[in-house]
This record gives sequence, structure tokens and C-alpha cells, in this order.
Amino acid sequence: MRTKLKLADDLSLPIEAATESIAFLGRKGSGKSYTAHKLAEEMHRCGIQFVAIDPVGIWYGLRLAADGKSPGLPIPILGGLHGDIPLEATGGALIADLIVDRGVSVVLDVSQFESDAD
Repeated sequence: MRTKLKLADDLSLPIEAATESIAFLGRKGSGKSYTAHKLAEEMHRCGIQFVAIDPVGIWYGLRLAADGKSPGLPIPILGGLHGDIPLEATGGALIADLIVDRGVSVVLDVSQFESDAD
């Protein structure tokens, strides 16, 4: 069983970091999304559930390996242009129950919502 979340050759976090609040801050193009994706991949490899709320529609990329062609993580994408099923603004309670009851990791792509209220 893995005890570290390896983000890079020279950067690992203790597995307990998965239960902490983590923020990635930096300038545009500095690797924030890449690092967050890497953390999600490591959590998946360690069997740790995660939920990614995707406001810009890029997290579907978790389904692809680094070469952009081979399969990546077998994770459901709800909502967005690449989603398996639409994500309705009124379905929050149903989705939350599904995620909690099944213990699945999931991407919630809200990039196509029309307003912040949705």
C-alpha cells in the first residue's frame, strides 16, 4: 500500500494530506491544473475518493494518459461538453447521495452552467 502521494520526482505528500485543504496558487500557465490533476491521479491510485468541481471544462483529461491517446482514469464525468450524463442545477442532492453512498470519485463539470446560482 502506498504511503505517499507522489506529485513529482522531488515532491511527495504524506497520504494524510488527502484529508486536508489544499490550494494551488500561481500565475496562468504555471502548472496549477497539472499539479491538481496529478494529485487526483495519485489519490485514485491509493484508493482515496475525490470529487473535482471543474468550472472550466478541462478535468475530462483525467480519462487520458499522458500521451493523450491511451486510457487514463476510469472516472465518471458529470456535466460539461465531455460528460457522460448532463449535470442539472436541480440535481445536487441526488448527485451528492450517489457520490457518498457509492464512494466513487467523480468530476463535476459545471463549465456549461449559465450562472453562478446554478
